Parts: sequence; structure tokens; C-alpha cells
Amino acid sequence: MVDLEQRAPRVRFGQAHVYNNVYRVTSPGRYQYSWGAGVESSIIARNNTFELAEGISPDRILRDFGGTGIDEEGTWVNGRHISVLDAYNSANPGQMLAPEVSGSPGPHLPIEPAPAARERVERGAGSGLRS
Repeated sequence: MVDLEQRAPRVRFGQAHVYNNVYRVTSPGRYQYSWGAGVESSIIARNNTFELAEGISPDRILRDFGGTGIDEEGTWVNGRHISVLDAYNSANPGQMLAPEVSGSPGPHLPIEPAPAARERVERGAGSGLRS
């Protein structure tokens, strides 16, 4: 996903599984957040890759809209493994998100390590490409 400014996804009253995505953000002035945790929602995020332009810190990936929590692991930001949840909570001590979520990750999801997923997405996703 290139230059989505927000809502990738924004969850409310439900649970979203977000895995093996590549997010490229090149416009710091327009970017707001990627994962929005809304009322009675939870996000399970696995092995996503973010390429953030200079001036965008990893804590901006998350936004809390009254969400329950986020179970996040395996995230890479600008070539480094990082806990986005820890970055968010450190930058927002009065509005911390919990690492607990309702539900659990699907047992049969084919989740790859973030660097391998990035390569696969670049090679096989988008219009005009064949798998």
C-alpha cells in the first residue's frame, strides 16, 4: 500500500487480522496513521513491513479510538524489527493500548516473516502482475 493516509484498517466493533502487508509512506505531511483501534475492537497484526519517510516515527502507525487492544508482532519499520505497540505506548502514556485482544489469530493463516512477505508482495501484487 502506497501513501494511504489513514484507515488501513480502522476497526470498530470487531476484530481485524492484518498480516504480510507492505506499507510505503512517502508524504509525512499527509500521513495520519495506519492501524486504528476503535470502540470494542481489537487488531491482530503479524509480520507487516513499513517504509516510512523521514519525519514519521513508528508510534504514528497506531491510533487509539477507544479500542480494546492490539496483538502485534513481527513488524519491520525501515529495515528494523520493532514493536509498534511499544513505540505507540511510549509516545502516548496517557492513552496506552493493551497487548491483549479478544479472539485469537487464525490457526491456518499462511503468515510469512515480514522480509519474505515484502519480497512476495513486491513481486506478485498490484495491477498487471501475474502470480
